[in-house]
This record gives sequence, structure tokens and C-alpha cells, in this order.
Amino acid sequence: MSADALRVHKLGGSVLPDAGGIRKAAEALAASAELPALVVVSACAGVTDRLLVIAERAARGETTTAVAGLQQLLEWHCEQGRQVLPEPVARGLEERLRGLGQQALQLCRGIAALRELTPRSRDAMLAFGELLSSQVVAAVLEQLVPMPVVLVDARHYVITDATFGAARPQLELLIQRVHSQGLLEHLRHGRLVVTQGFIGATAEGRTTTLGRGGSDFSAALFAAALGAEEVVVWKDVPGLFTADPLIVPGAQLIAEISAAEMRELAAAGAKVLHPDAVEPALSQGIRVVLRSVTEPGRSGTRIVPAREVPAAPLALAWRQPCWVYSCPVPALESSPGLRTPLLSIVSRTGSVVVSEFPLEVPEGWSAWEGTYALVTVVGGVPERWSILMLEALAKEGIAPTSCVVDPPWALRLVVRQEIWQRAVFVLHRMLLEQCFRCVSV
Repeated sequence: MSADALRVHKLGGSVLPDAGGIRKAAEALAASAELPALVVVSACAGVTDRLLVIAERAARGETTTAVAGLQQLLEWHCEQGRQVLPEPVARGLEERLRGLGQQALQLCRGIAALRELTPRSRDAMLAFGELLSSQVVAAVLEQLVPMPVVLVDARHYVITDATFGAARPQLELLIQRVHSQGLLEHLRHGRLVVTQGFIGATAEGRTTTLGRGGSDFSAALFAAALGAEEVVVWKDVPGLFTADPLIVPGAQLIAEISAAEMRELAAAGAKVLHPDAVEPALSQGIRVVLRSVTEPGRSGTRIVPAREVPAAPLALAWRQPCWVYSCPVPALESSPGLRTPLLSIVSRTGSVVVSEFPLEVPEGWSAWEGTYALVTVVGGVPERWSILMLEALAKEGIAPTSCVVDPPWALRLVVRQEIWQRAVFVLHRMLLEQCFRCVSV
């Protein structure tokens, strides 16, 4: 196996809601993956939140409730295994899960005895979500793929600093360890390797977590360390669309998007994979692909470090409700305590500030009446197509209260909240007319 043929697959919590979801995700991966490969697994849906509640209850001294919650969570994982595995395999899995459960119970009782939940103990507790789910996923994959499946502990490889809750990994140490501690050897011998996302450890062996988007970050780190060809992020949707298809009928799947365009969409409010989470892969020229466990044969969306971007809109996103304020430019510059505005349109006479939160109006500011939406159209060279977008709105009697062309990627429009959906439909219709060459249909 050459390193550049290797793929890293990431299974997120949204595709692991229960036994049926776990099996569907494993089947999609087994059917479409070029094996061997590395599989990075998140906690099952909702489990991390449940573990945090358990830890907080233990810190308040609610030992009985916390222990009962942990036991229920452990039994839930055992039951998922029993539903999808042959009885002898399920028994072996249950033994391993109960071993992890004993460790979690010991930690829970320790937190209760101290009546304190430190960042370190919180990370140690939250890690059990990935440790439990990866056991179940590995056992299911073992039944589906024609090669050996090896489960490894990510904490032996992902060495981080001691910033518990948002630890920073050390890529150089990860590279050393995947080569020296057997992980790359497993792959070279044709094995499917399963590990955990989101978690790591300090050099002293203390468990850490990587914070929001941690499992995507883990997959990107492993890909960079292994020199992989591709990271495949398995989701419950086929990829990224020109708009949220739950809101906009006819939204089209985007075949390819650059990291810069992806970052702009994420900031504009789209529920997408944030490129910062996969930056270690993109910075090494490794592409990232979003694919669906329900449609594994569909090509999905490719996220590439850079692409040749045409002068055309690609996608749109929105944030609403928003609050809008007028202020003199000096007032904006002299308000360091102000939360970062979503948009600040600066002119010679003053500024329009758009915020996702209502603000205490500083002296010299005035609040606009009502609430608004900030709609952003993302695409290359917006100065070339923005007028077409505004003309389309005007034909429908929709007048944005403010707009700004923001090269190199965006047209930003402020519209009253009661008409935001109408505006989005008109903009999306014009977007498809302009950018049909850029999307897969």
C-alpha cells in the first residue's frame, strides 16, 4: 500500500444515532471505501451532552443520579451491539464496554467525592463517548470487511498541550508516533484501523479533548500525518448544497468548493463542515470529501485547498433574526467591548452594524426598528454578478435596506426579517441561472 492511496474516513455522531444508524454507516463505508483505511469515530449522537450532564451532577454531589445515568448509557451501548451483532460477538463487545464502564464509574465517584468538576476531569469523562462508540463501530466493521480490523487508542498518538477542553495537538509528535507505534504498520499490512476522534492526551498521559469540531480535526490530523490522499467525512446528507434544501426547494448539490469559499459560507450561517477543522489536511494538499451514508454511491462534495473560481455565485446562507444599528464611525472604533458584529458597513458619514444579538445601544448609536436577516451570496468575483442579483430582487419588489459587495467572495444583503425567505428564493433562482455549470445535478 502506498501512502498516497490511503484514505481517512470520519464517522460523525449524526450518522451514529442508534444500532440501525451504526450498521448503515458501517455498510456504507465498507461498500464504498478503498480498503485498507483509517476510520475516525465520534461519540454516538447525544452521548457527549449526556456525559457532561452526568459529570455536572456528580460535581453537585448527586452521586446516585450520576451513577445511574452512567449505567444507563453503558447499557444503551451494549444494547446497540446486541441488535446488530451475532450473539458471541456481542458478548465479547459487552465485556469490553463494561471494562470501560468501570473506569467511567470510578471517575464519576471521584468527581462526586471532591464535589469539583475540573477541566481535566471533564475531559476524562467526555472521552468515554468516543471510547465506547469506537468499540461498537469496530465490532460491526469486523463483520462486514474482508480484512482484519484493529482498534487503536487515539491517545497513544494524538499528543497535545494541557489546555483541557481545547487542547492543541502536536503534529510532529503524531507523525513520529504513527510511524513508530504500529499504526502505519497495520495499514501497510492491509488492516482496517479504527480510532477515536475528539480526544488526545498530554505527554504525561492525561486525557484531553480538542474542542468543537474535534473529530473532524482528528481525521485531518491523522491524514496529514499519514500523507493520505483523501479524508472522507460521512454525514446524513449528500454534501453541501447551494442553499439549505430544507428551506429552499430545488437546492443543488455542489460538486467542488474551495476552503476559502467554505469558510465564507460557514461564517454566513450555513450548517457546513468548518474548514478550520480540516485545515491540517487542506494545508497538505489533501482533499476532503463530504458523502452520505444514505446515498454512498453519490459523489458528494469535494473541499479542495484551492480551485479555479469562475465569476459566478455558488451558494447562499443567512443569519436571522438580526439587529441593526446606525452609528458614527468613531463610535464603532471606540467600542472594544462590542461583540464582533456580523457586518459593519462603513461609509464616510457613519456605519451600519448588523449583530446576531441585541446590543445595549451606546451613546450616539440608534437602533433600527424591527428585526432583520443578513443574507450572504458566496461566489467568485461578486462585483461581476451583484447587479444581476439586485435587479432580480427589484423585479419582485424586494428592496434590501443595506447591501455591500465584499470581494473576493461575497455579496451581503440586509433585509427585513418578514421578507427574508422571499429574498432567499429570488436570489437562489438567479444563482442557479448564473452558476449551473458549478454544481452537480
